[in-house]
Amino acid sequence: MIAALPQNIQPKIEALAKTYSGVRLPIVPLDSPYMLVATALSQRVNYEPLVLSWCRKIWKKYNGRIDLIAQLRTQELKEIGTSYQVLQLPKIMRSFMELSENPERLPKPVLDWMGPPMTPTEEFILMLPPELARLTLIRCCWGLGPKIVDSLLLSTSKATHIIPCDIHLYSVAKRLELGNLENAKMPQKTLCSHFTCDKETAGRFKVTLCTQAETCLKNRLAHFGKLGGWIQTLTYLHGRSYCQTKSPRCQKCPVKGTCKR
Repeated sequence: MIAALPQNIQPKIEALAKTYSGVRLPIVPLDSPYMLVATALSQRVNYEPLVLSWCRKIWKKYNGRIDLIAQLRTQELKEIGTSYQVLQLPKIMRSFMELSENPERLPKPVLDWMGPPMTPTEEFILMLPPELARLTLIRCCWGLGPKIVDSLLLSTSKATHIIPCDIHLYSVAKRLELGNLENAKMPQKTLCSHFTCDKETAGRFKVTLCTQAETCLKNRLAHFGKLGGWIQTLTYLHGRSYCQTKSPRCQKCPVKGTCKR
């Protein structure tokens, strides 16, 4: 599938793929409650070991049940961890659960597409096209921004074109020249909660096209196509291991032959 990418970036993606061979995207729609907890906890923190440690404690005690997690009190939370990611988890879970109970909060394009939800939120979200699920979660769920929502949808749907944008993606993509990133900006919750940067989505679902679409990092890398989520995973691993924003380890970088830095 790399052959479907623009020719100028194919060797660079091949080099990353060879360096991090075996990387695959786990798509687990039936585990969406677990993935929601894990992605919500991963905000601005290293996934290993903190998020894994928190999740193990939560799975062991509450089996990943959203209804129980949403009711956790401060003292119970502190038994899991004292970071803000843990302490805000119940509020995020409550906000998520209430989506199917308060259809008036849902975006109009969602209601026009399939009407008020008749199932629990986790089932309702899975029934939506990823584009509408993204709009709903970013707009209606407290504490969930574009990167977290995109990570969740990438793991629970077959929409592998979804690209969770983070600093690793930006740094690696810019240094390897994987796209035109001049003046590119990260997706913003205030914009992503009301608009789309994709013209096809705008036309198909009647969602207003964002005025900042041309400078959005997600849109600038849309040429990744169905490999978008996979490439983002490669850049995350490479950014964490070698291509850090500050003090990159260029001399030891296994793909330095494809980089003009």
